[in-house]
Formats: sequence, C-alpha cells, structure tokens
Amino acid sequence: MEIDIEIRPKLAALEKDLEELGMTISDYKPKMKFELNKTASCALSTLYVIERATLSSNIFIERLKVNDNLNSLSQGFHYSKVYVKT
Repeated sequence: MEIDIEIRPKLAALEKDLEELGMTISDYKPKMKFELNKTASCALSTLYVIERATLSSNIFIERLKVNDNLNSLSQGFHYSKVYVKT
C-alpha cells in the first residue's frame, strides 16, 4: 500500500481559515518540529489521530461560535467542517 502525501483534500479549507485570520500558509511557522518514523504503521497512527480530531471538532466549533472573544473574526471554521454535511 502506498500513501500519496501530495493529495491534500483539506488544504483549501485550511487556506480559507487562514485567509479569514489575515494569514497565509507561508505566514504559519510551526513552533515545534517533529519527525515521523518512516514506517507505514507510524504514518497511519499519526493520520488516525489527526482525522479523529477533525471528526470530533464539531463539538468545539459550536463552543467557538459563541465565544465573545472571537466575534470580531468572521471565522468560518472551514477546516473543522470538512466532514460536516450541510
């Protein structure tokens, strides 16, 4: 089994969120660096954690929408809604 890392179906949603915050992907510089073990099991485990967080983020979106500190932002939370059917 091969994983094509160049396929990024959620990239457009992430870019839209960053745009709403006045940023671009090139502006974002992670504060931490980490290297993945280059085994398939490690890669799949990492992807599982990331996908699970995305799938359960609907709970957090509802809380963020009512946060008064975020009212000035027109944040659509596009990345977190990738799996939400409208």
